[in-house]
Amino acid sequence: MARTLTAVFMNLTVAGSGLILLGRAWLGFALAVWFCLATVVAVCGRYIAPVMMPWGLTAGSAALALTAWVVAQGLLVSRVRCLRGRLPSALFPVEETEA
Repeated sequence: MARTLTAVFMNLTVAGSGLILLGRAWLGFALAVWFCLATVVAVCGRYIAPVMMPWGLTAGSAALALTAWVVAQGLLVSRVRCLRGRLPSALFPVEETEA
């Protein structure tokens, strides 16, 4: 339980970091890089050099960062459900029994 809570808090802070803790290292790393790069561009365009960066680039990178964060939260929920064995039965193939 403590490991799951730690993963959730990490994932809320930096998207993808909770997935790394729960065993999805490459997926978590890719999401963390996507989130961090998009966030750096958005922060740079908004606060550091707003005159040098076009508004569209700043808004687009902020949208990409938000998308990465939302995707990471969804994947974390999916991973926690998988580890706890609470996946919907619709995901598993139905085995036909001979009558």
